[in-house]
Amino acid sequence: MIIETLNKWMTALGEGMLKPRAFWVFERLVYAWFFVNGLAYLGSRQIFWGAESVFMIPNYSQGLINNLFYALIYNRGIDDWVYFLHVGGAFLALLGLGRALSKVVVWITALMLYYAAWSLFNSGFLLVCLFSFYLIFARPVTRKPYMIVLSNVAMIACMLQLLLVYAESAAYKMSGSMWWEGTAFYYAINLEQFSSESTRAFFNDHKGLMTMLTYLGLGYQVAFPVLVWIRKIKWVWLALGVAFHGFIAFWMGLPDFGMAMVLAYTLFIDESVWQQLFLRIGWEQRFLKLGA
Repeated sequence: MIIETLNKWMTALGEGMLKPRAFWVFERLVYAWFFVNGLAYLGSRQIFWGAESVFMIPNYSQGLINNLFYALIYNRGIDDWVYFLHVGGAFLALLGLGRALSKVVVWITALMLYYAAWSLFNSGFLLVCLFSFYLIFARPVTRKPYMIVLSNVAMIACMLQLLLVYAESAAYKMSGSMWWEGTAFYYAINLEQFSSESTRAFFNDHKGLMTMLTYLGLGYQVAFPVLVWIRKIKWVWLALGVAFHGFIAFWMGLPDFGMAMVLAYTLFIDESVWQQLFLRIGWEQRFLKLGA
């Protein structure tokens, strides 16, 4: 099923956008994620990236040109420039303005913010950074033949990137003992930074539930890269994924990670569904004008 679908797409790369509406929605969500996530640090940005940052500043400099992504570490004085360029670039990209320039700005500044305060973020941030890199070369609505090919390749890359994350995560977990023993959820939920006292108390009183959730979580990640391609059960699988990551987002205090993982689900939804939705909410005519 997977190979058949990918072969079909690869032979049609230059014939037209494979999923223009799905890809357009996905692009909006990626830059909305950056914009909202960036604003969340507005009041505390000096603590993480300013001159009084809580993160260690090395006593040597690598130079801006030679080490662009680490420049904020060695020069905290540019923190506001980097931060506001990031948020502003995300806002422009969200609106579809600036095209590749705004996307490049978002990607570069995102990595600069990450490497200057890496322990502040989780892997969801890096995943969205990867999506944003692919999007630099894409334009969901275009008539130019070379851009159609690039955009389709970028879309497929984003989909495969999500599948790779699930596959690697499952493989890593299966290499240890806690997931096989069914105790991984117990250790995660009992970390104070990931749950409230009431949440820990509830699950500690239901150890059988924690064991079941451990195996269900592992099984979901193992099966997702395959079952998400089967049309008959795709909706059920995507709904389970939203519930799975929704739990991580709201019960374990990682909303940015939960949303980052769900972003690419939009690409697995059939284009016909997006077209019907666009017609229902009055976006279809506006969307068609973008490619006129």
